Amino acid sequence: MVAAPQIKSMLTQLEVGPTFVHVLCTTDANTMEVVQMVLCGRVNKNIVCAISAQAGPIMRGAFGLCGLDGCLIRARRISDDLRLVGQPVSVDSALLRDILALGLVPVIAPVGFEDCGDGQFTPLNINADTAVGTAATALDARAFLIMTDIAGVLDKDEEVIAELRSSALKGLREDGTVFDGIISKLETTAATVTAGAAEVSILDGRERHTLLRAVSGGKFGTRIRDDPGIVAWAAPPMKRNREVQCVRMNLYICMISF
Repeated sequence: MVAAPQIKSMLTQLEVGPTFVHVLCTTDANTMEVVQMVLCGRVNKNIVCAISAQAGPIMRGAFGLCGLDGCLIRARRISDDLRLVGQPVSVDSALLRDILALGLVPVIAPVGFEDCGDGQFTPLNINADTAVGTAATALDARAFLIMTDIAGVLDKDEEVIAELRSSALKGLREDGTVFDGIISKLETTAATVTAGAAEVSILDGRERHTLLRAVSGGKFGTRIRDDPGIVAWAAPPMKRNREVQCVRMNLYICMISF
């Protein structure tokens, strides 16, 4: 999960001005406190509540946590310029599998920790795309779904590109077809596909039942797959009226971005 508008709003209220290096927001100690408060608190719990309200016989609900809980996400600082912005080093997949085994959907706030030794740690702000991509790799997820507020990857005519090969992503960035926030999503996409995911999908979370269409083979957003020669993954068949409950959660990992 990621909540840039909510963080920006709180920073404005507290008169803490964010600055950017490339597409990443620098994070000083004051900003880090706001990030933890917003991501690990209000936003995380609101999403948990929304998912839990739709619980069924297979999935009991959702469980909210961040990368600090159970030492879930170990990270390292990216650079001195970005200060408390981190890059995931590892994700404890066993902890996530334990939560899934209880019939709960993990909702992860992208705040990790840097191990400083002697029992000391420093919370780090992690790009949500990167955090969830690392989690997908750790879980050996077959499909990685990114729900956001765009229809998918757009070409220069602003038409949705239905399917892309991972090798084409670098060219889209270099020729200016993609820019700003979508760049980090595509970088994560390329890394996740390279690590073994059969496909990564970017879909419009504003549309009703878009996630259902994605996991049942319907038309939606943009699919990114590896180059020809790799057998494409196919969604398992689902029974009518029980689609959401029947999703095999060990096969999918989904990020909600807004």
